[in-house]
This record gives sequence, C-alpha cells and structure tokens, in this order.
Amino acid sequence: MKQTAKVNTVAKNRIVRDLTEKYPKGPYGLFRKEHYQEVRIWSDAYRKYVDTRALSPGMIGRLRVTEDNAKHFGYEPLELFKLGASSEDSAKELIKSLYPDLKGAGVTRRARLLWTRIKGAVSVILRDGTEGIWSCSSYRADYGSLWRGMEIYGVDRADVEAQVRLIGPMTGLSPDWPVDIKFTRLGTREEATESAAKRATTRVNRIKSDIETYRAHIARAEKDLEEAILEMNKSLGGVMLLSGTNNDDEQEVAE
Repeated sequence: MKQTAKVNTVAKNRIVRDLTEKYPKGPYGLFRKEHYQEVRIWSDAYRKYVDTRALSPGMIGRLRVTEDNAKHFGYEPLELFKLGASSEDSAKELIKSLYPDLKGAGVTRRARLLWTRIKGAVSVILRDGTEGIWSCSSYRADYGSLWRGMEIYGVDRADVEAQVRLIGPMTGLSPDWPVDIKFTRLGTREEATESAAKRATTRVNRIKSDIETYRAHIARAEKDLEEAILEMNKSLGGVMLLSGTNNDDEQEVAE
C-alpha cells in the first residue's frame, strides 16, 4: 500500500509540474510549443481578460486530440480531479508542497495557473460523478433525519439511484419524495458506511435527548397540576369554611 501511495504521489507531482509549465507536454510528453495557440479568456482572479495558451485539437503524432481532450491538456478529467485541488487556495497547498522554496507571488502565480487549467475537469467530475461517495438528500425529510444528507458509495449515478430505491423505504424515505443526488468526493464503501452510521447514531441520540426533554416537561406539568389542584382544594376548603360560619351567624340572628 505504501508503494501505491508513493506512485500516486509521484504521478500527481508530475502532473502538477507539467500543468504549471508555459507549454504543458501532456501525459505522454508529446505536446510542444507549436501545438498551442494564444487565446484570450476571462480571469476571475485578475477580474479581466488575459492572454493564455490553449492546446490545439487535431493529430499530434499518432495521438488524436479532441476538443474536450484539449481542454484538459491530454489528461483525463478524473486524473486532474484526483490532484485534490477544489479551489485556488487548495491549489496553493499543492504548489507549496511541491516547491517548498517558492514564496509569495511565485506561489500565487503558479496556483492560479494550475487552478485555471484544472477547474474545468473538476467541474466535469462534480457534475457527472464517478466512483466514490455521493450525497443523497430530500427537502421533504425531517431536519436531522438520514435523508437530509445520506452518503452512499456508488460507481455512478445509476448505481446510487438504484440503492436509494432499495434502501429508501426501509429508512424513512417516502417513494414520492424528490431526492437530490450529488457526487461529493472520492472515497470507499467503508467510509460511506461509517458516515451513514455516524449520522444514524446522531439521529438516535437526538431523539433520545428529545424524549428526555419531553419527559422532563411532562413531569413538570404533572407537578404543576398537582400543586394547582392542592391550591384549589385549599381555596375551596376556605370558601366552604367561610360559608359554614356565615350560615351559623344567620341562624343565630334568626333565633
């Protein structure tokens, strides 16, 4: 497992280095300066249009580069998603770990370039999903219930939808409730199961807490009722006693 993790880290670092070059060479090292064209795009970071380089579609050696493939510099969207960057800030962390001696503006410049080049791939994976952990939520479910954010492991959207249809009715999800299904992150079945178990435990504990609160309210209400009855009895006894005294006085006057 350590060897696999090392290989993944090496591959990730290679991709990050490549995508922060002026002219990325791609996964097979085939792309050169002549395969790129200058384009003008809007930059959210700079709040203006900037000139940048885009890979031109077409045959490059024996490799056919499609328009979609050119957007990701020859890499698969999942490869770029697995880099772990979800924003410019997280891209900065990748740059800092790869270039520990790089500081300030150098980090920012490379991070912006990296994020600009991979954010399209990240959006594709978040939109279409892939094997990993998906969030399933229905606005019709009670607050705090399992279906306010159930996490399910699935290979794709169809797989997750099938699981929702299977386990939904057994866990409080009405068949006519709409369910919003979104891919959230890479992960294992065990991680999704653990997340669901934690959510269920939280739900049970909340219900138990609510029950204890209701019991305390009921006990307080019963005590208040007993005290009210006692006071009523005292008041009623006083009235009856006063009424009896008045009757005696009336009898004496009559005699």
